[in-house]
Amino acid sequence: FVQTSRGVVSYSVRATVAKNHYRVEPILGAKVYAGERFGSHLSLYNPHSSELHVKRVFTTEAFLHLQLPDRPDNDTDSVGTTTSQFAQPPAGPSASIWTVPSKVQRT
Repeated sequence: FVQTSRGVVSYSVRATVAKNHYRVEPILGAKVYAGERFGSHLSLYNPHSSELHVKRVFTTEAFLHLQLPDRPDNDTDSVGTTTSQFAQPPAGPSASIWTVPSKVQRT
């Protein structure tokens, strides 16, 4: 449902997904209301023979903002609100979260 200044409008949404080499799964069945924060863990598989270093996560959607875990201003490992559409990986000890060894799945 979409709530407008003129009332509530029922709006159906459909999507299709395709499997990928990184085994990233879609978030299904989530109901998120306007102004609410939503969090979900992301699992990433490294299909390559060398380490995979995640350097940036981003979105092209203006209404969706991404947060990286283990930052001073974050309280969950989640997708949420931040001031930037681009998030940089944390520095220091938590930086290893964004390094995925060869043939390993990390959440």
